[in-house]
Amino acid sequence: MPASAKGAARNAPPVGRVYGMRWWFRLFAFSFLLGGCFLFARVVAAPSFTLDSLDQYLGLMVMALFPLSGAALYLHAFTARIRFRAASIERETLWGRKSMDFSAIRGRREFTVEDAEAGSTRYVRLESNDGSPAFVFVKKRYRFDDAFWAWYRQLPNLDAEGHKDSNFGLV
Repeated sequence: MPASAKGAARNAPPVGRVYGMRWWFRLFAFSFLLGGCFLFARVVAAPSFTLDSLDQYLGLMVMALFPLSGAALYLHAFTARIRFRAASIERETLWGRKSMDFSAIRGRREFTVEDAEAGSTRYVRLESNDGSPAFVFVKKRYRFDDAFWAWYRQLPNLDAEGHKDSNFGLV
């Protein structure tokens, strides 16, 4: 096989592969769910707990948000996927599905969102060449393999090329 054909095959999209969330994010989501359930149970099981006023009903609803949000995060952690189809990349979550054709990918960008309390989160952004919305995901949250990274690194690096036509990540 000629060297150019080997390089093209190596950098081809990893079609057929599906990437789920990493174990640490799943563990975090499970811990959040357990913590929310424990907190809710402690409040409801307290001897002083009664539902005699509107304020107590509202407090109970607020406390119910913790296990509910924990359940949503848990479901997200175990169902979110990035999938490579024959002609596109697709991200599927509880809240919907987004896809981008390989032919529409102009290049890649990376950016960091800083938070004084939670630290920083590194994002990957696949820019389109057809005006469609970008494809964005958290870089370290999915279990990507070498085939993904080989494909990803061969995409044009729009940050290195100095393209300034997008204002993502600016506050």
